[in-house]
Amino acid sequence: MNYNVFVSCPKGQEYLLKDEVASLGLHVDSVSPQGVYGYGAIAVIYQLCLWSRIANRVQVILFSGQAHNQNALLQLCQQYHWQTVFNADKTFAVEFHG
Repeated sequence: MNYNVFVSCPKGQEYLLKDEVASLGLHVDSVSPQGVYGYGAIAVIYQLCLWSRIANRVQVILFSGQAHNQNALLQLCQQYHWQTVFNADKTFAVEFHG
């Protein structure tokens, strides 16, 4: 199973990061000033976390969508099948970029 990821890096190093993550097995979709978007197996994601010297963070993208207000954001989050990620005994953190 492949996962979509965003790998962040310092501004100006995104193309160095692109080459590095590609050499570690990530299939690169696009490059932005903040980092690299791509996809790969969980083993590739672990490799990125262990061996990348340029990446700041490796973030798995569970889902995406547009939410123009609080209710739209709530509906978007309720549509995702959270039980595929963890059960009620676990905790998680939310990070928002917008």
